[in-house]
Amino acid sequence: MGDALHTPSLPKENRSVTLTPDNIGSFIEEQMSLFHIPGMAACVVKEDSLSWVGTYGYADLDKKIEVHDSTLFMIASVSKTITATALMTLYDKNAFRLDDEINDYLPFAIRNPNFSQTGITFEMLLTHTSGVKDNWPKLMPLIVPGDSPIIIEEFLKDYLISGGAYYDGDANFHDWKPGDKFSYSNIGFTTIGYLVEMISGQSFDKYCREHLFDPLEMAKTSWFLQGMDVEDIAVPYPYEDGVFRARENFGYPDYPAGQLRSNILELSHILTVYMQKGTYRNQHILDKKTVELMTTMKVPIPDAMGIGLCWFEHYFGGRSLWEHGGTDPGGRTEVLFDPIEKIGVIVLTNGADKALTSITAEIFKFALSQHEEG
Repeated sequence: MGDALHTPSLPKENRSVTLTPDNIGSFIEEQMSLFHIPGMAACVVKEDSLSWVGTYGYADLDKKIEVHDSTLFMIASVSKTITATALMTLYDKNAFRLDDEINDYLPFAIRNPNFSQTGITFEMLLTHTSGVKDNWPKLMPLIVPGDSPIIIEEFLKDYLISGGAYYDGDANFHDWKPGDKFSYSNIGFTTIGYLVEMISGQSFDKYCREHLFDPLEMAKTSWFLQGMDVEDIAVPYPYEDGVFRARENFGYPDYPAGQLRSNILELSHILTVYMQKGTYRNQHILDKKTVELMTTMKVPIPDAMGIGLCWFEHYFGGRSLWEHGGTDPGGRTEVLFDPIEKIGVIVLTNGADKALTSITAEIFKFALSQHEEG
């Protein structure tokens, strides 16, 4: 799931910081100490390969297990970029149109009770303009140790259909017409995961495995803890009352919005798709025009230039960048890339602090300077 908005504005360039291969490690370690981040893995992707990798701190403080490039992190709302990619592979097969109403593809109708005559479209879900609202008092109690036993269909019926266990017409929907405004929605992206199931005839996790993770060589990446080696997963560490408090690995029913676990090596493969016109090592994942469509601004929003299809556009250092971040209890993540220069940065942590946006921006500046020098 994560917090209400994952797109803090990128900071203005800090010209007092000039990172080089010699000082980037000490800079990151200083920032981690200052902002209480126990472990971090970061990388720079140039075109279709890694040009820099850095790992710092601990995946498990008690056991003194250090972070490695294979350490798995809960990537929080960066998961939405995978969910959107899965849906758009079906778009490339002409399985739906962006302006289609989603109810035409569902076994039950989802409607904002305040605007029952206005349908919700695929594009509205992808741009967070559907009007479906995250009702946190209902959602927070559903976070459980391990994987949630509640399947997506059961959860969405209970949350979005009148009479359901989590339904509240006023709290689960905004009081504006679908399509009129932007409001970040985890439930909207959970609905995207369910649409993938309905259109493909496969469970969401199996569809992602077959059409994304296998061709992208993301063998360790998974939506669920079952089958994973928990020793490979960074322990989430919320920082509370001056101490790190280890949290058990957890799950929730709206998992397509934020529950994916991956590492920087494997996550770099999905970033390559967006910087290589839809391909990864000659494997076709998305059409070139679909990548361009997803990274074209659709809706202007606060705290960013705007949103495309899932990805957020920011203006930084004289260039347009595309970004997605995420926050869950004991973890914060960022992905940032320039589709023109084909340079991207991934930063994964097991400690939640909004300072990560500034750290990511500085790593991107470092990546850009190395590219210009090279």
